[in-house]
This record gives sequence, C-alpha cells and structure tokens, in this order.
Amino acid sequence: MKELKKSYEAFNNTAINILEGNPAGTGQKDGNNAKIVLDALPSTYDFPALATSLEALVVSQNLKINSITGTDDEVIQAQNRTSTNPQPISIPFDLSVSSNYDGVKNVIGAFEKSIRPIQLKTLDISGDKDELTLVIGAQTYFQPAKSLNISTKVVQ
Repeated sequence: MKELKKSYEAFNNTAINILEGNPAGTGQKDGNNAKIVLDALPSTYDFPALATSLEALVVSQNLKINSITGTDDEVIQAQNRTSTNPQPISIPFDLSVSSNYDGVKNVIGAFEKSIRPIQLKTLDISGDKDELTLVIGAQTYFQPAKSLNISTKVVQ
C-alpha cells in the first residue's frame, strides 16, 4: 500500500503536468495529473461541459467557431450514473469551424492530442484557399462511475 501511495504522489506531484502545463495553474493545459486523467473520461453525461471543452480547444487554435451541436441527453443518461460493470457511452457532436488551410490542419491535430478520447466520424472541408469551412461529425465518451456493493456482516 505504501508503494501505491508513493507512486501516486510521484505521478501527481510533478513540477510540470502530463500536458506540459502548470499543476497549480488554471489554464487549458494546467491542473494536477490526477485531475487531468479523471477529466479525460468523465463519469456523467454533460454536453454543456463538452461544448465548453471543444470551444477552448478550437479557440486555442485561433479558429472561428460556426457551431457546436449535439444532444443534451443528460436527463435520459441520468440512469447511467453508476454501474457495477460500467461501459463507455458515446456522446455524439458536430462542430463547424472556419479558418485557412493551416488552421484546419491544426484543429485536427489538436483533436489528436486531446486528453479526452475523440473519435472523428466524418470530415467535410469546403471553401477556397483563403477561407475554409471544416465540419466534423465526431463522438466522445463518458463512463458511469463504478458502484461497489459493500456489505458488512458479523463473523463469529
């Protein structure tokens, strides 16, 4: 148990986090390693939080957001808050951005480097050499928390 605690502390108490950010900071790449890993696969369906994360990802690449769409399915997914055998559940979304060629290329690269798993399903690029519009159909995931059925009984 001491080894596990020591390993966790070594992982979490680094001068620079796994995203090369400040563990004590509040920026996009900041935060301690434990928080970053936990945020990578949230335990609840939260489309507004996903939209905020996508917006931060796109804005960091200096792109113009045309739209972020998806279904706020939080009420239906509330039944999946905990499970004894949790499985990842997809959160589909569409994102439309405008930029030049380099901006479009960079945003796709930013999705590849995202701590959150994002699966690109469709890409549609249109426009001319100065102003391209990229429409992405994608999905990410959440995984309900694992519930533990702990009981107590007297042993004689």
